Amino acid sequence: MSPGEIVRIAAERDPVQGRVERYLDRLHAYRRSVDPVPWDSPTGSHCSGGANMAFRPGAYQALGGFQPVPCGEDAALLDDAGRAGFRVRRDPGMVVATSSRRLGRAPGGMAAALTAIDHHGAPSMPHPRGAAWQYRQQAEARRIWAGLPDSFVAARFGDRIGLTGDHVIGVARDCPNAEAFAMRVVPALPDIPDVTLAEAEQALATLEHQLCEQAV
Repeated sequence: MSPGEIVRIAAERDPVQGRVERYLDRLHAYRRSVDPVPWDSPTGSHCSGGANMAFRPGAYQALGGFQPVPCGEDAALLDDAGRAGFRVRRDPGMVVATSSRRLGRAPGGMAAALTAIDHHGAPSMPHPRGAAWQYRQQAEARRIWAGLPDSFVAARFGDRIGLTGDHVIGVARDCPNAEAFAMRVVPALPDIPDVTLAEAEQALATLEHQLCEQAV
């Protein structure tokens, strides 16, 4: 499965949305720095929009296609793919153009996001430390996959993510591969606050700097 980049026509007219997109691209690059996988590109876009997605027919059928929801069905399908163990590649070579219109077909889509910025300014974002924690635990989940169902390995990892060792082993038994295990077993951190876009950008810059220092 491959989502690609979506480029907005006349994007320079919406600089705040451009900041949001650059921030999310940086967050994706950070993810692939701490949790690299051979099939995904570290320079791929964060985009998960239905305007630029490719699937193998068998994968699409196995997932049951798009959910019948008003919006967000594209991102949900990618989440379902990872949890099912399919490989999702954000391919920088796949690029399509879309409009910056304010009247869209889907409620909650890009048109709604741009309209909200017009009326309220930059949106708030979840603090990136929550995502950073998830990425690191997913990397560890991939690493231990081959060692399960060893109870010591499961208990030690469970302590890291707030689950019992038996729970970790139970999830692993239901997973076809390490990708599915990593996507299913790691929970979201509770009580992650929303912060301003500027605060999120600065917090991510700190995480990126710490990652560079670790690599030296």
